[in-house]
Amino acid sequence: IGSHDPLLDELADMMHMENDLVYMSSAHVGSMGGIMAIRRGEAHAAGCHLLDTATGKYNLAFMKKYFPKGGVKLIRCVGDPDTRFREDALRMMRGIRFASALGFAIEENTAATIRENKERISAVSAERIRVELTKLLCGANVKNVLMDWWDVLGVVIPEILPMHGFDQRTPSHIYDVWEHTAVAVSETPPVTHLRLSALLHDIGKPPSFFTDEKGVGHFHGHPAVSE
Repeated sequence: IGSHDPLLDELADMMHMENDLVYMSSAHVGSMGGIMAIRRGEAHAAGCHLLDTATGKYNLAFMKKYFPKGGVKLIRCVGDPDTRFREDALRMMRGIRFASALGFAIEENTAATIRENKERISAVSAERIRVELTKLLCGANVKNVLMDWWDVLGVVIPEILPMHGFDQRTPSHIYDVWEHTAVAVSETPPVTHLRLSALLHDIGKPPSFFTDEKGVGHFHGHPAVSE
């Protein structure tokens, strides 16, 4: 309970890896709501991002104020992105999932490190990737994430890579194949199987492309290829 923090997802993953019968559920009620829930004994952990304007520091003053007798621990996740992603490559998928679901911007150095390490994602189990991918696809900011992170998603689904920048060369379309796909996904109801269908519906266009004598592009049979 509290402000949503990526560390909560990391904790949930670690707990479940230690014991596959253990799960952690969370609710996003804001930093102060999380603190109050811990005080009332209604939560075990809370994401907290509260700035003390007097000191310019986060969280510590609020811990002292609301827990004067102690009894709680403040956890801070530190370290450089390269190390964190080498520890668990799924964190890269989780980062762009947050960008899609919550509209977060990924810090410049972190974004560069994701691209440098993206091939490591291929070593992550399909089950773990599926969880992040489906949540990403159902995010409100999915169009921007698909446009910005196509190369990372291409590690998971290599067939989408030729779609990026592929000129359809037809008056029937104003976008290239990948941007058309990103728009289609974002305009589809946020239901997993519907958005997956939108993501893959034109995946067969690049291999089925040809032009007629007027130079107009066609994709005869691409639905079957996309299957």
